Amino acid sequence: MLKMMIENNDEFKNIIISAFRYAIGRHTYILDETLEFIEEHPQIINERVKYVMLRDIDNRLSEWDGLWEMDKERIIEFQKWLLELEVK
Repeated sequence: MLKMMIENNDEFKNIIISAFRYAIGRHTYILDETLEFIEEHPQIINERVKYVMLRDIDNRLSEWDGLWEMDKERIIEFQKWLLELEVK
């Protein structure tokens, strides 16, 4: 049931995008927790979600405002993962 919800539910995908957008702007544990959840559930990602997340990463990195180096490294690592991810 959860697998169907994750794969076929645009509302769920929108919530994931929202959580992602929140997380990449924070200097807390939530960044890693959110990115780990997404990486553990790659079926969440479709072309639209991938595009939005990559765009948001580019925007976040271009607005550099003293993002902690460990956060920056983790975001770039996630960006590379997304770029390599084949989606349906």
